[in-house]
Amino acid sequence: QTCALPIYRGTELRKFDFSFIFAPQNQEDSNMLYGTEPGDGLLNRFRFYAAPEITGFTDYDSLQFKSPSEWEIDFWIKDANGGWRENEKIPKIAKGALVRVDVDYNPDTEFSTFEGGEAVTSRLTLRFLEMQIVDKTLIDQGY
Repeated sequence: QTCALPIYRGTELRKFDFSFIFAPQNQEDSNMLYGTEPGDGLLNRFRFYAAPEITGFTDYDSLQFKSPSEWEIDFWIKDANGGWRENEKIPKIAKGALVRVDVDYNPDTEFSTFEGGEAVTSRLTLRFLEMQIVDKTLIDQGY
């Protein structure tokens, strides 16, 4: 009798999700978050940098894309002297691409807006995909 062992087929690139809650306290905060014109504002800028760029095409069957922006993410902590240093307790993340941006304009179960239509509270979730496989050598380097 033979035993079928699973075959190792490779390692997937790691994904990381970061989620942030925003609750603007005044019009200036709201403008920074949602913008004053279509396409501006913090939430839309993340969507912009997650999108690929069309670099050329002859027809819709042969579109050419440039990859989304690359990101380097580091974790920092404040030290006892008030300076900043890299947090070595959290594993490093290799250079990656922002591949998904989700905005929930209703994270508190009841949708409400300011008089201008801006959501009172929003949750921004960003998904990053590392562009390099993290192997044992990189893990020994803190990844």
